[in-house]
Amino acid sequence: MLTDVVKLDSPVSVGLPNGSCILVTYSGSVKFTDSFQIHNVLFIPSFQYNLFSIPKWSTDTGHCAL
Repeated sequence: MLTDVVKLDSPVSVGLPNGSCILVTYSGSVKFTDSFQIHNVLFIPSFQYNLFSIPKWSTDTGHCAL
């Protein structure tokens, strides 16, 4: 689902639910429909779940999350 993958200029440290941290070096975009896309999605190959932050999406897009 991840497209337009790019290597980050600087790795981003992400805390995982198990308490460990991982450096993320790639991000991309996910297109759900023509009118619903999210960008700057972090790619963590060792993480087995897809997570979506509603507050982050709301801030980035200007939409109101109720």
